Amino acid sequence: MYAILDALIDEGVATLEPYPAGLPASRAKTFAVDALTAIDCILLRHGFVYPGHELVQLLSDGLGPTMYDDLNDLRDLRNQSHNIRRIKFIDANNGGPFYVVDCDIASFIYLAIAEVMKYPLHLVEIPRHNFVRWEIGSSVNFETMDGFETDDAYYKTNWGIADSFVGRGGILETMNDNQTIAYHDASVAVAWSWRGDIARMIDFYQRSVLTDCTHPFALNNLFWFYAAAPKIEWRDGAKAVQHGLRATAVPADGDGLDTLACAYAQNGDFARAIDTELVAIDVAYAPFGSSISGDLGLFRASSPQTCNDSGFGRDPAPFRPGQTVARAATDKELLRFH
Repeated sequence: MYAILDALIDEGVATLEPYPAGLPASRAKTFAVDALTAIDCILLRHGFVYPGHELVQLLSDGLGPTMYDDLNDLRDLRNQSHNIRRIKFIDANNGGPFYVVDCDIASFIYLAIAEVMKYPLHLVEIPRHNFVRWEIGSSVNFETMDGFETDDAYYKTNWGIADSFVGRGGILETMNDNQTIAYHDASVAVAWSWRGDIARMIDFYQRSVLTDCTHPFALNNLFWFYAAAPKIEWRDGAKAVQHGLRATAVPADGDGLDTLACAYAQNGDFARAIDTELVAIDVAYAPFGSSISGDLGLFRASSPQTCNDSGFGRDPAPFRPGQTVARAATDKELLRFH
């Protein structure tokens, strides 16, 4: 599986230019954009595509070769807007194998190549998306889904990020190594939840929080689990409130406040749950689409109810659902590819 990552790094070392010391600012940005575009081209040549269906959770998923031998699936892959520049490579590859990556998985690969090349590249997180940033005094943002340079205004506009939320919970800020590792561990925790391994899920969320908790991703998910898991024996109102207060210590968005309200409800404090939900409504920014009004209705019912995540433990957007949308490549097909 990781042989493909080695191949990408080897090609990067062979074809990319080292970052020159003392490069004038007037040339540094051009060098950065050229280098990042070259990395994009390396991924294109090796069959990396954006999923025609849904999302990819783990780096290991993206590095595992996938076949698109169903014509409808292959059509969806070609019609995916992020694959416009990849169509000729898709057509030439005759159904696969492909390496399917989305924003954060592709960003990890860019970071791996950049680390070997000693490029000053970092991960950036915004709600529902990631991209990479080259720090050269001034910053160069690069969109790994589409292979072009962007700026912060691009993300504020297209992801609806209010200026007042920039920097909160790390939104649009350059991530350091610890923050990137913490993000990865939280993503692994999500994958363990989908596999039904609750102990490992909790372990990876706790690893993430111990490594870095300036981004609330892990804490939010952990206290949501304690507040709204579908099995009552998994819930713990006291822990939910404890983690929730920590996660929302920095002024939170509506999603974080909604989860804190659910934590209060699970802990039996419906008055605080209602008050917190009203604050969430006033914040008027919930990028993950929490059911704020719906949850408020639960708390205000004549017989108040707690929140319940009935979809917990299921991948809501699998790019290989049941191995029917796209299947993993066989050894024979991999031999053909090489």
